[in-house]
Amino acid sequence: MRLSRIKFGMIELKVRKTALRLDFTFFAALAFFLLTDNTDFGITALLSCTAHELAHLLTMRLCGAEITAVTLYGAGIRIKSDNADRLSVKRQNAIYSAGCIMNLALTAVLWTANAHAAALINLFTGLFNLLPIGELDGARLLKSAVIHTFPAERVDMVMAIAAAVSAVSAAVFVLLFGGVSFGMISAVIYIGVLAVMGD
Repeated sequence: MRLSRIKFGMIELKVRKTALRLDFTFFAALAFFLLTDNTDFGITALLSCTAHELAHLLTMRLCGAEITAVTLYGAGIRIKSDNADRLSVKRQNAIYSAGCIMNLALTAVLWTANAHAAALINLFTGLFNLLPIGELDGARLLKSAVIHTFPAERVDMVMAIAAAVSAVSAAVFVLLFGGVSFGMISAVIYIGVLAVMGD
């Protein structure tokens, strides 16, 4: 690993052929999250997300995808590959679903080990990423199915409807079962932004 460059708001390291980019918003979000959290929730959620992304990375390597860049930013992690779009549909779907499968597997293991809080955090992480909105895994999996089911001119419309319905349903669920708080309102806003941004 070597330091490649430092530019405004970002540090870039080079790990073999892969660029590891650390955006300042990642550190800001992490610091805010950990400083305002007085329970073990923050660390557990971070580990859950780390397991999710590592599963994506491992599956990409196993499926032959060349990982050219990994960017950590305030809203999560973005993985770039120059050849992933040229892989077979089955391999692409395996990559998109790997993170959620990891979280759901950890849910079962942790629940069996009576670590119920950690299990529920992994369950939430896995299910949240299955939402068909924004750049979440669920959107990519659904788009793969929609492309092979609907005419090309209807793909965007179907995806937009799915994103809107999912975003509203998720927001209502969060507010009903999570209560009205700064954290829950932030989650609803995040879901809304993802839905509006699309791909």
